[in-house]
Amino acid sequence: MSHIRYSQGMAFAAVCAIVVFAIFLVVLIYRVARVLTTPGELMVVVAAAPLGILVADFNGGFVHWFSDTFFAEDSSLFGRGIIAPFREHHRDPLAITRHGFLECNATNCFLVTPLLVLGTWGIRPELGDVWMLLAGSVLIFFSVAALLTNQFHKWAHASRLPPPVRWLQEHHFILSPALHARHHRGDHTRAFCVTTGWMNALLDATGFFRLSERVLKTLGLPQESDEVSS
Repeated sequence: MSHIRYSQGMAFAAVCAIVVFAIFLVVLIYRVARVLTTPGELMVVVAAAPLGILVADFNGGFVHWFSDTFFAEDSSLFGRGIIAPFREHHRDPLAITRHGFLECNATNCFLVTPLLVLGTWGIRPELGDVWMLLAGSVLIFFSVAALLTNQFHKWAHASRLPPPVRWLQEHHFILSPALHARHHRGDHTRAFCVTTGWMNALLDATGFFRLSERVLKTLGLPQESDEVSS
């Protein structure tokens, strides 16, 4: 999800980031897989799958909410690359369906790859520690889900999809169009999570983002309307 048109240089950088991501992901998967010698260790990996995906769903939702709520599209730090695409999406929800793979997913790759590199370097499943195994497994599922968040979001707006993707949506393994439609009804103040949407019910019911907005506004963080009017 981005309104930035990729130059050849930007596309090359995006491809390089994806290659680095893939290399370190394979390395971490290999290091986790080679220590799986008991059913208990396998169960740790199974348990890590929903944990990693839930963290990715929450993380994407938090970034989405923050970008919808604070700063302006031309903010110097992250305005053009992160905030502006979310604002564009409200003006033209189908724009994301016209973006290619790199344009849609490269920003997430740039953000997730450093975390994956650090985690692959620091997490040592081969030490035999169950917490290391859990951390490595969670990082694997988180990284894949976070990388593909915008792709899942794009599919939730697409009218024509391959049957396997439609099956994943219908069984709520990835974001479904019906669940995401809640965000586009009204004033875009709910259902911010767009990886799977699993976290939306809890975050909306508890008013997590409303409370977070009050806290950050009290701390002086400029809201979108404040920057536009200033």
